[in-house]
Order: sequence, then structure tokens, then C-alpha cells
Amino acid sequence: MTYTFILGLEYRYFKNPAKVTVSINNRFVDSFTLTRDYYSNSDIEKTICAKWYQHFGILNWRPLGRSLPNYFKIYELNSECLGGELEIKVDNENSDYTNGFIRNSSVIKFPVVALLPTSLVKNDGEKLMEVLVRLDKALRKKFGRGYSHNPQLLNPNWIKQDVGKSKENKITKFNRQQRLQWPRVISFNVEMRDKKFSKKKIMSTDEWIGGSFTLKLPIRKKHQVFYLHEEGTLGKGFIEPYNISIAIGSYQPLLNIYNENQRDSN
Repeated sequence: MTYTFILGLEYRYFKNPAKVTVSINNRFVDSFTLTRDYYSNSDIEKTICAKWYQHFGILNWRPLGRSLPNYFKIYELNSECLGGELEIKVDNENSDYTNGFIRNSSVIKFPVVALLPTSLVKNDGEKLMEVLVRLDKALRKKFGRGYSHNPQLLNPNWIKQDVGKSKENKITKFNRQQRLQWPRVISFNVEMRDKKFSKKKIMSTDEWIGGSFTLKLPIRKKHQVFYLHEEGTLGKGFIEPYNISIAIGSYQPLLNIYNENQRDSN
């Protein structure tokens, strides 16, 4: 089976380029250099393909008001290469650090880190959208009125919260605490190489990261399908289709890349 690995990033350049190296299961995948700013697309409504939202009757699922990166790397991988761990090594020692203070530095974040079977992104992501609809129906059947797929209610920073303290968290505890996100993760392990920057072990995909570090995610199997596993989530039970995962199957710049890759492989 062939898998598609999607890496979307944002970058604020300062002083010198940053180098990003991707490896999976101790095998080199790619290395590239960031030589300028890469911002997000904050108006994705104009670039969301509405075809499957209309087809499946889920127009209210459109991730309106969300932003997505303009910079993507897409890789097709054989299943034989998967397993072990995804590592993204960032060499980014670019700051004006002096006497314990930093005024400027290059920072990077990875809003989209996703892995899924390539068959799901064919035909403009039809199968992916179909699977996400099935997952949503299963959650609704299990949790009834307590479950909401409203993208505005899903908080990507759930992993840092003390679930249960607020009324909102009590209501949505089942879909935030330990719920497996797929195909895109919302957090990952980060090992900082420079202690003057953040020492956090787990960081959200929405957080900017400065300095040099290595991002790590285990690659596991569920229902005979490889997926990226987040620390603190269960490897069993229901899967939560987070709203940016939905955008992976409908964001037109990504659909164009999927279609081009399929033409090249035929």
C-alpha cells in the first residue's frame, strides 16, 4: 500500500536560512532549506473545494475562518518504509541572543503533519471525505447529543488543559481527552537542542518554535492502517476527525498536488 505524508509549515525568517530534514523509521526522506518567510493563507474559503461537502450534505463542516499554510511538502511512501518513528530535524540557530535576551529569531510551526493511504486522496479526496463522514456518524451514534463536530468547539490545545475543570471541557471530554486525531495530528513531541528556547516536551501544531530541535511522532497501526500517534492519546476506541483533517481533503492547492502526483505515477 502507498501512503501520502503531508507536511505544511509556516516560517518567519531572520538572519540565516533554516534547514529541515525529514526521516521515517531511521530512513532519510528529504532535506530542504527555508530562505524566506512563509505565511499562512488566512482566507481559505476561496480555495476550499465544496464538491464533497455538497455531495455528503456537510456544508456546515467547511473550515471557514481557519488558516492553512502556503508551503507544503507532499511525499508518497511505500508501507514497507513505515513504522518506527517520524523525525523532523530543524537546524535553526538564527537569533540575536545576547546576555540572556532574545529580541529576534527565526521561528517555525507545523500546522499540518498528516499520514494517510494515498487511495483516500484520489478523485479530489472523495474517499477521505467519505471516511471522515463515517467516523463522525460513529461518534454521534456513540455519544449522541453530547458530541459536536462544530470546528469552533474543537480546541487544538486540549493536551495542555486540565480536562474537567470547566463546564465546556466536561461536555466535550470524550472528544478531547485521549481521543486519537486522524489523519492530521494536533500535537507532537519536541526535543530542544538549545535550552534558551522552550523546554517543552509536547507542543501543539499551532505553536511557534524557535531554535534547533527534533520533532518526533511514533508511527503505529490501527485497523491495518499506519497512522501518526500522539503521546497522551489512546491507540484504541473512536477516532476524532478534526476540522483541519477535513481541509486536507478539500483544500484546492493540496488537491492540485495530489492530482499531479497521480498523473505522474500513471
